[in-house]
Amino acid sequence: MLAGWLLAQAHLASPEGMMTVAPASPKDRITLNADGTLTGRARGVPFAIDAKHIAVVATGIGGVSIALVDAGACRIEAGLNLANDPSNTVTFDKVQPIAIKSAPSGFGQNSLMLMGALARSLQIAGAMETMLDLSVRYSGERVAFEKKISKFQAVQHNLAKLAGETSAALAAASSAADALSNSTSFDDAIFLEAASAKIRCSEAAEKGAAIAHQVFGAIGFTQEHILHRYTLRALAWRDDFGSESYWAVELGKLVASRGADELWPLVASR
Repeated sequence: MLAGWLLAQAHLASPEGMMTVAPASPKDRITLNADGTLTGRARGVPFAIDAKHIAVVATGIGGVSIALVDAGACRIEAGLNLANDPSNTVTFDKVQPIAIKSAPSGFGQNSLMLMGALARSLQIAGAMETMLDLSVRYSGERVAFEKKISKFQAVQHNLAKLAGETSAALAAASSAADALSNSTSFDDAIFLEAASAKIRCSEAAEKGAAIAHQVFGAIGFTQEHILHRYTLRALAWRDDFGSESYWAVELGKLVASRGADELWPLVASR
């Protein structure tokens, strides 16, 4: 979905089959050479080893371009994220793109990072909802010391904290998605919304996963149980398209550059 969106920004048609995007980390860069080939290395590219094509943001002398690349033309190293999903390092060694066009005005690698961060925020928020649902349901079924564990005040307190974290993640991710759907560019408002959503959802994932596994005890980690499919993926998605630490620093830079007098108007504008 993200690769299709990226190609659409340059009016490139999406091919059939599985695609992924590169780079997936704000620290990686793909260079468009003078001869039209691509060079660079992208780490943590989701499912690159399974993809047939890669949508790439590349930077050259003429500016930013969006390219469609045959995955078979790249060197792809095996790798797994925390949830055991493919997370690969892709090396572009003078790779000739299938198609390439200039990116629209104002579009850069940071635009892809913001869109990727927002997509991961929404996925984390969705995973948090399921974690909460599973935990509440289990606490009403599991009996310890002759009563359901949902009757224990400590469990109730933790479930309330999980519900709070889930609500915060949903609110942040939904607000960012709504802002982006009503915007025509990646301006400061979109940056504020998407960066804040990734920061808040990532923090919620850490706290929420800990609480959910505490409610379930050890069984939540077993291969047969469904809980870890949500918790480990929510934790793994924190690193994609910039971690919460990265976005917190970038958000701080934005606020500092605008000056103290602009902070409240910026926050209050959302």
